[in-house]
Amino acid sequence: MGISSDDPKKERNSDLEMNIVLSAYGKTGLLLREVIDTLKPHQHKFYCLDDELEKLNIHKSTDLCVLHRVPVALMRDQQIPEFVDLPETPDFDMYRMVVQYSSKKGGKGSVIYETPPNFNQKRGDFLSFSNKIYITDATDTYLVFINYSTNRNYTSAAEVKLNLYGATGSKAATKTFTVPSFNYTAIDVKELLPNSTEKFFSFVASSAECSLIPLSINTCKTNGGVSVEHSHPPQAYIMAPWNIKSSVKHTAINYHI
Repeated sequence: MGISSDDPKKERNSDLEMNIVLSAYGKTGLLLREVIDTLKPHQHKFYCLDDELEKLNIHKSTDLCVLHRVPVALMRDQQIPEFVDLPETPDFDMYRMVVQYSSKKGGKGSVIYETPPNFNQKRGDFLSFSNKIYITDATDTYLVFINYSTNRNYTSAAEVKLNLYGATGSKAATKTFTVPSFNYTAIDVKELLPNSTEKFFSFVASSAECSLIPLSINTCKTNGGVSVEHSHPPQAYIMAPWNIKSSVKHTAINYHI
C-alpha cells in the first residue's frame, strides 16, 4: 500500500507527522494492531503487507489488513488509543492510499481508495454494478467483496446475491454467498460460466445487511499483468437530494434480492 502524509488539497495539515498503524484481522476478529512506521511531513512510502505480517509473525493467520494514518500528536508514547475526544472534528477529507496487488511474475495493478470515516458504524446496505468483465483464455477475472468497518467491535456478516448478465441483458449466472465480518470473498467469474461461449458480461451484487467494498481484479496468464478497479456506489451517479438517492438505491436492492 502506498501512503502519503501530504494533504491532497495542499492546504491543510502541512506540519503533521503521521503514525502508520497496521490492523490485522483473522477468523477470531482483531489479531493485532501495531505502529509500523512514522511519516514525516510531505513524506511518501510504499509498504509490502506480506513483509510487515512476516515481521509480526501473523502472516499465516491474517485474512484482512488495514493501514491507518494517525497524527502523532494524538498518540502519547506511541500508544494506540481506543478513543480520542477532540474539541472539533479534524478535516482529513480525501486522504487516500494506493492499494496494489502483484502477481508471482511481477506484474502490478493498483487503485486509489479511501474508507469513509463512519463506514459500517451503523447498519448499511450494498449495491454494485459494472460492465468491465471480458472473458478470454489468457485472463482470469475475480470479483472481490470486502466486509469491514471502522468499528473494531463490528460483527455483521453480509448475505450477498450476485447476478451475471450477458451482453444482451440475459441472466448468465446467479450466486449467493456470505462474507464474514473483517474478511472477504473472492468469486472466480469463469467458474460461474463453465460452458459459456459469450465473452462480455456485467454484474449486479447487493446485500441488505451492511456495506461492502467491491474490487475487480484481472490477471493475465501470459505476462503476469494485473489490473485492479473498484466500483463507485450507485448514488455517486445520481444528481439528486440524498433522500431520492437513498430511495432509488433501496428499491433497487429490494428488487434484486
